[in-house]
Amino acid sequence: MSRRAPLRAFLLPTALLAACIGPGATAPEPGQSADVAVMTAVVERVRARPPHRGFPLAVAPVTVSYEPERYPFALRREFAAALTDLGAKHGLLEPIRPPYLSGIPVRREGVYDPYDLDQYLLVRFSPVGFSADSSRAALLVVYDCGPGCGSRAGIGLRRAANGGWRIGEVRPIPEPAGDRAPPASAPAVPPGPGASPRSP
Repeated sequence: MSRRAPLRAFLLPTALLAACIGPGATAPEPGQSADVAVMTAVVERVRARPPHRGFPLAVAPVTVSYEPERYPFALRREFAAALTDLGAKHGLLEPIRPPYLSGIPVRREGVYDPYDLDQYLLVRFSPVGFSADSSRAALLVVYDCGPGCGSRAGIGLRRAANGGWRIGEVRPIPEPAGDRAPPASAPAVPPGPGASPRSP
């Protein structure tokens, strides 16, 4: 057995593990806020694995209001403190300042614009919740791609050694009951000849 065999035996599993984990976290730009660094990490994930294919990406210019009753989701215990902090930011709307996140434009036309939804997969972020030691983050992400097209997810992230963020968990969120289209009612059948219509 050659001396290289043990080295190969070590390197092959290491390479496979790295491929499964994915690329390393991107270090934040100098002066970049933690909130923007978290959003940038999510945008990078969406670019690599879009939840709805065939649409150019854009980011909404203002955070979406996080309402725990409307968008309930749970993450693993490691993200509990970040999720609690997110809950404390209930109803908070904040502008997303940079013009681009990881090369994806942050729209400036308005919070909602039907033209944008026809043309883009619009990524809407809630404010970001952080654990007390800032090692974990949690947020709601809403994907809009037009009427009847879109989804929501709760996302937990871990801070990397270089200050960037890695996706740790993605939890799909069902569509809120108030957003669902009402079920189609059965068409009215006219009464037959000689029959009297039923009273409601």
